Amino acid sequence: MHTHSPAELLLALEADITLWASSQTAMVSIASDPFEVYEILAEGPARVRVILHWAGDVDDSGEKFDLGIVKNRIEVILSHNRGLQVRPGDNLLRGSGTRPALVALLASLRSQIRSLVAPADGASTRIFEYRGCEPVVTPEGMRLDAYRMHFEIWSSLPDEAPRVAVLPQLS
Repeated sequence: MHTHSPAELLLALEADITLWASSQTAMVSIASDPFEVYEILAEGPARVRVILHWAGDVDDSGEKFDLGIVKNRIEVILSHNRGLQVRPGDNLLRGSGTRPALVALLASLRSQIRSLVAPADGASTRIFEYRGCEPVVTPEGMRLDAYRMHFEIWSSLPDEAPRVAVLPQLS
């Protein structure tokens, strides 16, 4: 199992998604917290936008052992803000000009992320495990022209500090 910091995971994913984004004339951003996702979406360029966010991790070592194995939770938000429309939500299923519909872009981006592999014991394994998708809704309940995909990636925590005895030795 590899040791990766959240920053390393996001930067690696950003590098790969940037290649996909350039073919879609999309912007790629990294959000530092859940509220920055909404701030970036509020900037509202009339183009496709991909936002990456590390949503924390979950210890998966088991109940009896602290092995430092975690599942990192990564969120990938895809937005296609086209501004005010006569038929709101029309871009969900219908493209415009040369731009595909939002659900087609979503499927393409999900496929791109799921295609990333890493060599492991002589075989290739998927890096990012897909865990679902939902519409992005603001805290006030307003639905946006955006979807949030959830991915998980396993890693081990770095053993950064030497162990320090805080209890007297028990005999």
